[in-house]
Amino acid sequence: MVTFLGDMVTAHRAAARIALEAARARTPVATGKLRASGTTEATGLAGRIIFTAPYAGPVHWGVPSKNIPPSLFAIRGAEASQRQWLDVYQDAIQTELNKIEGA
Repeated sequence: MVTFLGDMVTAHRAAARIALEAARARTPVATGKLRASGTTEATGLAGRIIFTAPYAGPVHWGVPSKNIPPSLFAIRGAEASQRQWLDVYQDAIQTELNKIEGA
């Protein structure tokens, strides 16, 4: 598959790392295992942040039946760091545009 943007894996990886650090800063800490379980993945199509601790989902989304409110730490981290990771994408796109003769 050929795209006009070229290889965006590097930009997706950098953006995901920025969002991950902001999410980690908002992660509830009892033992630190949830915070430490955060990692990133990147492909040509997207970057992702992932928390692999088995209780990451319930802590993030909450469990009403257990009276556990949602913390939304990953979403809030991504939102709070949005300006930073948007700058990564803007730079990557500008770099690709600069490769186009006459642009």
